[in-house]
Amino acid sequence: MPVPFSSLNFLSEKRKRLLYLFALLLGLPAVLLTWKRYAPEFPFMSWSYPVLAGLLVVWAAMVLIRRIPIRWTEYFVQTTLSLFYFAKYLTLLRVQNVDPVFLSNELQAVFWVMAILFVLGCILANHTLALLMALAYSAVTLALALWLLYPERYDLFLEVFRLQNRVAIIALLTFILAGVKDDLRRAERQATLFQMAANTDSLTGLPNRRMLNELLENQLQQSEIFCVLLVDIDHFKTVNDIHGHDRGDEVLRRIAEALRLHARETDIVGRWGGEEFLVLLSLQNASDCVEVAERLRSQVEALRPAGLPISISLGGTMRRAGDTLASLVKRADQALYAAKASGRNRLCWQE
Repeated sequence: MPVPFSSLNFLSEKRKRLLYLFALLLGLPAVLLTWKRYAPEFPFMSWSYPVLAGLLVVWAAMVLIRRIPIRWTEYFVQTTLSLFYFAKYLTLLRVQNVDPVFLSNELQAVFWVMAILFVLGCILANHTLALLMALAYSAVTLALALWLLYPERYDLFLEVFRLQNRVAIIALLTFILAGVKDDLRRAERQATLFQMAANTDSLTGLPNRRMLNELLENQLQQSEIFCVLLVDIDHFKTVNDIHGHDRGDEVLRRIAEALRLHARETDIVGRWGGEEFLVLLSLQNASDCVEVAERLRSQVEALRPAGLPISISLGGTMRRAGDTLASLVKRADQALYAAKASGRNRLCWQE
């Protein structure tokens, strides 16, 4: 049986939380060790890395609290991390008498983190908005570099400018790839909608005859035994003639709903055409099929759709070795004809 979308969403969020928690737990020791090593030499790290460690703890707590939607946590992490690294960038530009190699490495770390945040922004949010934010960030950080570094510290300004170009290129490439991804997803959704429209009866929402034929052909290619029920609404033409087609459509919808509701989860109910339905039962003996068919018949009889006394006739048969689609449906149709000829509101079985 397919996994419900709600279950898929739950599993996806669970995996996300585990992955984020693992990454945060790995990051916390790295931050603390870096702080311990460099804080005595570089005073600006004495306050920034404890702040970052505190943020890691807060983020981990948010991941663990399942009442907080994972999307809110992702946005909060992105926002606070962006602000932290912007503050760190501004501090790095203002410090004096710092080892140039260390300063260069720290600036590279800032820009690579921001590049990763831009990529995540394209994945988690609207990619156009993520690109605009990336370009705005680049413009602000470059303006700060011009103000604080040029021309006195030209070498460091050149380093920042080179890093800016890399981040801008990454942001543009990510934007293009995100756009392609969205186009593919839209095309896939449209193709899925077209396929559903081609295989679904518009009135009842059930699989239509085309879809049922495909399902039966697939079942016939398997070795398992199964059962087919053909269902016909008794005196349906009279309903349309006396009460109108709107009432007739309501009867079709209500009976389709009843068949789908009272069939088993593993069974398939579809509209065969007109006032006929087909039920595919994954059962391997006739007595079980008869029991399900009788339940469906009695439920429809008690339903009184659209306030009318409506009943159904059913013809059933089991799959035989060597059956084709035509031979299988023919036997079910013969059984249905026998049920209608013998008084309707009953099941007839064809061995």
